[in-house]
Amino acid sequence: MPDADRFEFNRAPPRTGPPSWPGEATLAERWTADRATLFWKAQFLGWGLYGLGSYLARLLALNTYMGMYIGPARILLAEMVRVTMAFSMTLLLHLLYRRLWARSRSYLTLGAIGAICSVGCGLALMFGFKVALLPRLIPDLAVSGPSMYLKLAFDYSMVFLAWSALYFGTRYWLDVEVHKQGLLRSEALAREAQLQMLRYQLNPHFLFNSLNSIRSLIHENPESAGEVVEELSDFLRSSLLREAVSQVTLRDEIDTLRSYLAVEKIRFEDKLVWRFEIEPETASCLLPAFLLHPLLENAVKYGMKTSPKPLRLSLSAVLREDTLHIEVANSGRWVDPEATKDDEWGQSTGLGLRNVRERLKFSYPDGHRFTVREADGWVRARISIGNPGSPP
Repeated sequence: MPDADRFEFNRAPPRTGPPSWPGEATLAERWTADRATLFWKAQFLGWGLYGLGSYLARLLALNTYMGMYIGPARILLAEMVRVTMAFSMTLLLHLLYRRLWARSRSYLTLGAIGAICSVGCGLALMFGFKVALLPRLIPDLAVSGPSMYLKLAFDYSMVFLAWSALYFGTRYWLDVEVHKQGLLRSEALAREAQLQMLRYQLNPHFLFNSLNSIRSLIHENPESAGEVVEELSDFLRSSLLREAVSQVTLRDEIDTLRSYLAVEKIRFEDKLVWRFEIEPETASCLLPAFLLHPLLENAVKYGMKTSPKPLRLSLSAVLREDTLHIEVANSGRWVDPEATKDDEWGQSTGLGLRNVRERLKFSYPDGHRFTVREADGWVRARISIGNPGSPP
């Protein structure tokens, strides 16, 4: 049996083949593919240009306007020391800001901490370079007096403040661009999911078994047959005629699942039972359309082959601390759809779970969790979505 304890966290298998949506490799995505490389390129380029401009300006000011002849090599050495110290300080800021960005996106918090750190680095550079090192490198440029110290501290603080603003601004722009692409991909995956739903619903075996059961009920129990026709109609309407929207409420998703199970009930009769436990506050939560159907279909398909009868299904949804927790469970053993053989389990492509992983990844890149585990005779697929949102 394949590994029964499957754990997935913000991970999806790599896609193969050409992109399924336009503009896949945008500038922002190419840059964010390796943020470490982008950071180091920006660091060396930015501080290199800053150091060059500062060196030329200081050389011109000292030897032309101030009438002080100081050798270019000495000025270059002093500027290299100063820029290297500033460069090193921004590396420490980068480590701090990276952790801060991951924990808080409050502009007030980021601005306050950025300003405090910039002033601190400005004071450190002023004392470390101007007071401690510069008198030894170029004694003629030694400074004294409170007003001069304050001016230098202010100037250096502005440099670090500008660096901090560029850092946070770049991070924000990259995140916004990637989020936009994620929304486009989510919509494309939603359309792809609907195409897969066509395959689910138009599967000849599914329709044949459903219609055959209806035909039998027409003579035995016409009233029940009518109810089944209504359930089948509702299911096909919700899955085939629903507009290609990227998100639906959990209430709508559950309604579709109920119709699906009602149709399957006539096929399996007493061999299939289920229980839904949906907390009222979760009904308006948004999630990708048709996200849960592949999980429920797998539960029915493989549960019927591995579970004692009747097959028991359970679907629950709770909202805890702004996180939506959904569990689709079935009695029986875990069977990996991607590892099964057609002759043993019927047609199996593994598209369902791959689609769930992909859509969670692109819809909630940093705010989801997906696990599939087997324990105590049950297979449990669990999805957690942080801040799922609700319709406006």
